[in-house]
Amino acid sequence: MTELQGSCGSLPYSVVRDGAFVHVALCSLVDEPSLRPTKHIFVGSKAPWFEITDDLPQFGEHAT
Repeated sequence: MTELQGSCGSLPYSVVRDGAFVHVALCSLVDEPSLRPTKHIFVGSKAPWFEITDDLPQFGEHAT
C-alpha cells in the first residue's frame, strides 16, 4: 500500500510485507526523528558517483 503526496506526488510512506513494516520518508516528518541510522545496506549496488562520508558500517547487501 502506498499513498501519494497530493501536492508533489512523492511517497511520504509505504506499507510493505503485508503490513509488517512501514517505510516513512524523512522529508514527511515534522519533528526531528528520534532514531538515527546505524548502518548502510546495499552499498554494493549504489551509484558509483555517490560517496558515503560518515563512519557507519557499510554492507554490500542486506545486514541483519
